[in-house]
Amino acid sequence: MTTRIVRKYYEPYRVITDCSGESMTDTSFGNDTNINRIIARFKRDPDAIPPQDPTNLHYEDVTGLQGDLTETIQRAKDAQKEINRLQQEAVKKAADEAQADRILLAELKAERAQAAAQAASSPTDKES
Repeated sequence: MTTRIVRKYYEPYRVITDCSGESMTDTSFGNDTNINRIIARFKRDPDAIPPQDPTNLHYEDVTGLQGDLTETIQRAKDAQKEINRLQQEAVKKAADEAQADRILLAELKAERAQAAAQAASSPTDKES
């Protein structure tokens, strides 16, 4: 006697896939990621991991990371706004400095042209 399995409308169809044949998995990193081989390597060469001095431990202050998620997200948004404001200020300052440099260069060119015109119009000492 066969049993009939009734599938509900929201259940997916069961599909059997035959995976015989050549594997397409890259196994070239198998030895590098095998935890047993990693432990064996460090057992052979204990100097590979520097020893930690338990008397010289350093703990950072993470009280700023503790708190409500919404507060942390708001602080991050405020920090991003401040970064954007500072970037806009830097771009404006660079543009203002470039404009000032162009004005100064134009003034210097005008002074040089004026000095050259005066030198050409004034009599020289050699002609006398």
